[in-house]
Amino acid sequence: MSDLFIAGSKSRRCRPLYLGLWLLLGILTGCGGGGGQQRSPILSSPKPTPPLTFKPHYTSAFIFSTKFAQLAVNDTMAYHADAMYQTSPTEGSTQDVTNQATWSTSDASVATVNDAGMVTAIRTGSATITASFAGLVGTALVVVNQKPTIVVGVDSPVLDTLSLSFFGTNHPEFSAAATYPDGSKLDATGFAAWTADPSGILKFWKDYTYQGGIATLVAVGKTTVTAKLRTGETGTLVVTVVP
Repeated sequence: MSDLFIAGSKSRRCRPLYLGLWLLLGILTGCGGGGGQQRSPILSSPKPTPPLTFKPHYTSAFIFSTKFAQLAVNDTMAYHADAMYQTSPTEGSTQDVTNQATWSTSDASVATVNDAGMVTAIRTGSATITASFAGLVGTALVVVNQKPTIVVGVDSPVLDTLSLSFFGTNHPEFSAAATYPDGSKLDATGFAAWTADPSGILKFWKDYTYQGGIATLVAVGKTTVTAKLRTGETGTLVVTVVP
């Protein structure tokens, strides 16, 4: 009985050891079993997309004259050409391309133009001056010895009744369009002398260099706005200022 008891005691002591070995074997088998079949494959990193390269380029061309393009016969006027150069998707600059542009005229019997953009008036009429550069084209109109009709208007809104409360600190902008007998038109706004009579209703900015026709409303009333060209032609508009 004693031996049986002792034998039974040994069996109980070994049982936890056997179980521990079996558990350890199972864990090892689960981690390493199957060889490389259960290992996650190593994914290759995608090749980075090369950044888009921006190529600087010219986007537009313009022609400017130094004065109102209304000439007498034998008068000359210098034109210059500018081109917008895009240096990046968000930045650009304006470059003078007068000497690089190719100059031409639509009617050499009315006005000629040389390689430097100098226009010479030949006879009465109108001609379109063109500057071509880098596939871009800019144009301007020159009118020779024609008397225009001047039409005066108000921009934003196109009204002859202006409200002090509507404009507030904003300023109405008057425009002068010169229309010639042959149908040609020129924007004379920046080249006209602007006055209002009586002057106490609105006043024009005398020191505004680059664009004429900008006014300030002063008081309620009615006044006559006049735009006068240096060649003597005038246009008028009666304006009523309300509260």
